[in-house]
Amino acid sequence: MKHLFIINPGAEKVKGRVAEITDEIVSFFIENPQHSYDIHVTRWNRDATGFVRRYVTEAETPVRVHCFGGSGTLFEITNGVVGVKNTEVSVAMYPMGTSGELLFYFGTENLHLFRSIKNQVEAGTTPLDTFRVGNIHGISHSLIGMEARSSRESTRLIESTLLPANFCYVFPAIVEVLSGRACTQKYTVEVDGVVVSGDCKYASVNIFNGPCYGKNMFPAIDAHPNDGKLDVYLLCNMPPFKMLATVSPYTKGKYRKIPERIKHFSGKKIKVSSDEVMCVSLDGEIFYETEIEYEIVPASVNFVLPAGIDIKKLPRIYNHPEEGLIGDK
Repeated sequence: MKHLFIINPGAEKVKGRVAEITDEIVSFFIENPQHSYDIHVTRWNRDATGFVRRYVTEAETPVRVHCFGGSGTLFEITNGVVGVKNTEVSVAMYPMGTSGELLFYFGTENLHLFRSIKNQVEAGTTPLDTFRVGNIHGISHSLIGMEARSSRESTRLIESTLLPANFCYVFPAIVEVLSGRACTQKYTVEVDGVVVSGDCKYASVNIFNGPCYGKNMFPAIDAHPNDGKLDVYLLCNMPPFKMLATVSPYTKGKYRKIPERIKHFSGKKIKVSSDEVMCVSLDGEIFYETEIEYEIVPASVNFVLPAGIDIKKLPRIYNHPEEGLIGDK
């Protein structure tokens, strides 16, 4: 097996450490010469996608692609490996970004297991779903509307200031709500060909393959990246202060306590459209569309799962009677 390390120098926990990380990788393989490896430091946005696709397509042996970056880097790598003719490709992710949406699924208490090169080289894999949007693939989630715009602004804040990441995620959403812009757009949402949106406006339409997004938010308590379906959450139109009061239960996965404010559906194909241009965040990447379709692609990525994590035992947030309590031990 060949090991390809993709390093994003702009990722939060990589900045200023490229040489250090490279030395760590080289040292490991000097001590373990039975493995072969290559290292690629990304140079621009989407660089990883084309590089990874060429690398794994031309390889004559199985390839394990190691992601030293965040959700955006994983998005690029996912689009480099899904559907290639070399089917013996696996993806290993290290918690090196601002947030760790996909890794949080396996339990925050297990993040240290993903930091070990040895673990990631020697571990087995588990198949995870992706979702297709046109000719690209997502692996974590897609946000439309208020939360997509907030995600866009939070990224700008994180990149241009020294403010805490949690604040950078929350502040743009508060501004959206208090300004009255949160619920000004009407969306038509279809799940497996059935219109579920009704005749009203929504602040957000969110599609999840896994339960988490942002720094420590777990809104999609029903979503699992290996169950062959997508989960859709519609955040209803409501007065600003009621919207602010909804944020806490929503981000902790307690939407069942406020069914009049949040609607939940699940299916294999999701279509969202609007008469106005929609702001769409797909695994943190921003797009603008008036119509977008999502389709689940079951078991399309072989994801490296370090020893010590049993995917059959769900994280505590799913088993807790209050659902989604963040930081509960």
